[in-house]
Amino acid sequence: PAAPSAPEAARVLEVRLDDAIYPTQAEFIQDAFDEAVRTNARLVLITMNTPGGLDSSMRAIVQKIITSPVPSVVYVSPAGTRAASAGYYILLSADVAAMAPGTNTGAASPIFVIGGQSVQIDETLRKKVVNDAAAYLRSITDKRGRNPKLAELAVTEAKAFTEREALDGKLIDLIAPSTEDLLAQLNGREIRRFDGTTVKLALSSPVRTSFEMTGRQKFLGRIARPDVLFILVILAILGLYVEFSNPGLIVPGIVGGVSLILALVAMQVL
Repeated sequence: PAAPSAPEAARVLEVRLDDAIYPTQAEFIQDAFDEAVRTNARLVLITMNTPGGLDSSMRAIVQKIITSPVPSVVYVSPAGTRAASAGYYILLSADVAAMAPGTNTGAASPIFVIGGQSVQIDETLRKKVVNDAAAYLRSITDKRGRNPKLAELAVTEAKAFTEREALDGKLIDLIAPSTEDLLAQLNGREIRRFDGTTVKLALSSPVRTSFEMTGRQKFLGRIARPDVLFILVILAILGLYVEFSNPGLIVPGIVGGVSLILALVAMQVL
């Protein structure tokens, strides 16, 4: 008789999100979930440390998390890191939300930023934005079986939580000191997906695979930031002004031209 086939390895796709959340990071996370589907991964593990980022990029990541056929865990780690602002939404949108000891999350009140600087807006518009953000968070946390009333305080009152406060308040599911401990706690755990179905995680002897950014994404990730874009625009203006005022200097023209091209690329991304 034929020998029984060996069980399929429990593949875990690991992604590191250790930066502010902009369009490049959103594309990177979306690519990771597509790779997880392609390779039949059992779980996508996003280890996160972020001060926040753009609302549109955050929503793109959240949408991918809640619609993916592959379950996900978002893990704020190591100690001393955070999932603030947009990272808070991503953490609470995951099938499993976990934090390491000595981490924090929350402080998710929306702000408007131009050129890397926060700006004041009309009070009515501010209320509309805050209420919209709070409702979006309630819709996510309610479907995940978390605590929507406590969760929205991070938006309406800029409240932040330690890992213990988040666990006691039913915002997250686990506290784990390491990735190995986290995966051990998840093995055999039954989770409820966003669509209401339940899945039992089988993660004994998991095969962990790291997913990295492409060279293009790394480059765009460095220049496609509001603060960097602002600097590039200033360099472009100054360089081209000096070159036109003093023809033949060459260097200012090169610096200005390259800065202008990079600024245009960053604008397209943002």
